[in-house]
Amino acid sequence: MKKFVLVAIGGTGMRVAQSVVALAASGFLSDKCEDDYLLEIRLVDLDIVPGSDKIELEEMIRSVNEAIPYMSLAIDEKIKGRHWRPKGVDATRELMTEIEDRSTLDGIVNERDLSKPESLAYRALFGEDDRIMDLRRGCKGRPRIGSLLWAESFDRDWENSAGFWKTIFKDIGVNDELRVMFAGSVFGGTGASGTPTLAQKYVRACRGERALNFAPFANHVGLTLMLPYFDIGQDTDVDSGLFSINSKMALKYYETSEVLSEVEFAQFVGDDRRQMEKKNESGEWEKVRLDRSSKHNEGQNDPSMPAELMAAIGVCRYFAGDIPQANQKAHKVSVPKKRSNQNVSTEIPSDVAFPMDNFDVFPVSNDITLETRVRSIKDYILRMERFCLMIESYYHTSAGVKTPWRYRPEAFRTVWAQPKDMKELYESKADGLGAPLAFADSIFRWMEELDHHGMHPLLNIEGDSHHDVPHAHDFVRDYAKKGSTAFDLSGIPCASITARMNSIRVNPESATKYFVSSLMECCVEKEQTTMNTEA
Repeated sequence: MKKFVLVAIGGTGMRVAQSVVALAASGFLSDKCEDDYLLEIRLVDLDIVPGSDKIELEEMIRSVNEAIPYMSLAIDEKIKGRHWRPKGVDATRELMTEIEDRSTLDGIVNERDLSKPESLAYRALFGEDDRIMDLRRGCKGRPRIGSLLWAESFDRDWENSAGFWKTIFKDIGVNDELRVMFAGSVFGGTGASGTPTLAQKYVRACRGERALNFAPFANHVGLTLMLPYFDIGQDTDVDSGLFSINSKMALKYYETSEVLSEVEFAQFVGDDRRQMEKKNESGEWEKVRLDRSSKHNEGQNDPSMPAELMAAIGVCRYFAGDIPQANQKAHKVSVPKKRSNQNVSTEIPSDVAFPMDNFDVFPVSNDITLETRVRSIKDYILRMERFCLMIESYYHTSAGVKTPWRYRPEAFRTVWAQPKDMKELYESKADGLGAPLAFADSIFRWMEELDHHGMHPLLNIEGDSHHDVPHAHDFVRDYAKKGSTAFDLSGIPCASITARMNSIRVNPESATKYFVSSLMECCVEKEQTTMNTEA
C-alpha cells in the first residue's frame, strides 16, 4: 500500500495544500500514481480564527470529500483509461498548540520561571513588539517566534502514541511505501520556522525509534519551500519588505545546516511578486492586508496563486516517485526557473514579468511519450473549469428558469420525476446536487483566484468591462437562460456536452450520481495533445 502525507505549515503551506487537494480532485494525482493510495493532509498553524487560510482549506477538503461519492462512477467503457479519477482526502489532523484566545509570547513564556540569564536572553532575542503580539493569527513574518514553539511542541507530541506525529504510521506496515512532504514558506513566520525544524525532527525521530522500526519511514521525506511570490498592502503587521532578507537568511541556513542532507528531495518555488487580492462579500477584489486595526477575530485569508499550483504539481510528482531529473539522475534540490516557451534553453531575465500564456510552464513529468498517461496539466485544470461552469452556471441556471416540464433538458427528466420546484430540487443535498454544487463552488473559487493573479490567458474566467467581455459565469448563465448551447467551453462545444447528457441512462437508485459522473466524462478532453516535459 502507498500512503502520502502532506504536512502543511503556516498560511502558505495551507494554500499549497489547497492546490494539492484540487489536483487530487481533478484526477491528476491518481493518474500520476496509477496504483491505489491514501492521501492525508496534516495542518500546522497558529492562525486559529475564523476565515483563515486553514479554515478555507478545511472547508475545501470537506466539499471535495462530500462530492466524491457522486463522482466515482465509470460510465462510458469506451474511454477506459481516460476516465476522470477524482481523489478525496482520506484523513486530516491538526497539530494542537497552546495558542488560545489573545495568546502572546509573554503569556506562553512565563519569565518568573526563567533564571536571570535566561530572562536577559529572552528579552534580547525578542523585542517588546514580539512578546506582546497576538499569536492567534500566526507569526506574521517573524520566524524567530515560531522557532521557540515548534521544537518543544514536536518533542512533547512524539511521546504520545495517539498524537499528531505517530498516527502518521497508523494502518501502514514497514513494507508499505510512506512519503511525507513538508510545505511552507522560507520568508514568512510560521512556515519559515516550522518547516525545517519539524522536518528535521521527524526524520531524526524516525531513525531513533529502533524498537518500533520506524527508520524506513525516514527514507521518503521531502520539503516544499516557497520563496517570495507576493506582496501585501501597507500598514500591516507583516512587513513584506523583509521577505527578501528573510529568504536570503533562510537559504544561507539551508546551505550550511544538515536539513537538506537529511531529506530525499527539496523544491524551492517562487514567482514574480504580485499584489494579492481577495474577493470581498460584495464580489469585489480587494488588496489583502492584515493591519493592526484588523478585527481581533479576522483571520489571514489570502488568495490562491500560480506559484502554489507549481509547488502542488511538484508535491504530486514526489508522491508518485517522479522526482525531477537531469541526465537521468534525480535532483536533490529542484528550483524551477523562468523559461521561454519558444526556446526552453533561454531563461527570461529576472526583471521581466513571466507571461503564463501556455500550460507548458508547469512541467509534469521527466519523460513524456505517446504512452505517457499524464502529458500536461492543461486538461486536468480545464476539465474542472468546464465541470464547474456546466453544473453551476449552465444546469443550475436552467433549473431556475420557469418553463414547462416537457421543455426541460432531457437529462433532468431522466434523473428526476417532475418536481414542484426544479431549482430547489437541484440544490438539495438529499435528492439533488447540493454536494457537487458545493464542490464546484470551492474549486471555481480556487481557479478564479489563479485566473486573477496571472493565469487569465489560460483560464479566461474574469470578464473585462472595458472591452464588454463578461465573466465566464455570466457568459454561460446568459446562454442557459436562453436555452442555447451555441458556445464552447475551453475547446469542447456545449452542444456536444448536452447532447451526450440528454442520452444518459441511469440507475434509478443512484440517478444523481450517474448525472454527475456522466457530466464529468463529458468535460474530459478525448486526447491530450500537449507534450509537456522538463525545461
